[in-house]
Amino acid sequence: MSKKFIWLLTGLISVSLPALIFIQLYWIKNAASINEKQFDRLVNQSLTDIVRMLEKKEAANRVSE
Repeated sequence: MSKKFIWLLTGLISVSLPALIFIQLYWIKNAASINEKQFDRLVNQSLTDIVRMLEKKEAANRVSE
């Protein structure tokens, strides 16, 4: 291997490694954001279901009184 080839290879690795780290950090941030949105949606859906269930029970209690 020539010295020029080794320097070129070192340069390419030096450029590609930070790029790969940046891409992985971006993907991790994106995945965390998606998980957070999914969690928020599931919590809101659960709370909505609980409110509906309580409203039905309250309506049933009012009818039976």
